[in-house]
Amino acid sequence: MFCRSYRSSVVGYHSPHQSGGVPPCLFDIKKLSAFNGEHIRALPMEEFIKACEPWLRAPYANCAPEDFDQAAWEAIAPHDQTRVAVLSEITASVDFLFCKGPVDDEASWAKTMKGDPVAVLTTALANLRRPTGRALSL
Repeated sequence: MFCRSYRSSVVGYHSPHQSGGVPPCLFDIKKLSAFNGEHIRALPMEEFIKACEPWLRAPYANCAPEDFDQAAWEAIAPHDQTRVAVLSEITASVDFLFCKGPVDDEASWAKTMKGDPVAVLTTALANLRRPTGRALSL
């Protein structure tokens, strides 16, 4: 959070609208996320693994508690440490390791599947069959 007095005295920032209409403080969510991500990446691996554990268990985890595999988590943790900005992101990042099937997300499905599902799938199939002039590589 940067207050007007801090911005003007330390940063040298002077708003052209200081007489009114400017909030007394600004809160930069992107900067906070970047700072948090830097802190997470600087953690020793053992501390990162321990800090993430609450997010990998109920009520945040999407899988049954008996499906959690500590060895698999410890193997993937170094790769995920470089990708998360907040610890709560770890749940969605690694749930594929522990869940027996895909997680049902009704809210996302409803948001995406607006209208007639048959029409959406028919359009998708038609787009897949349309020649693009380039070869698909698998």
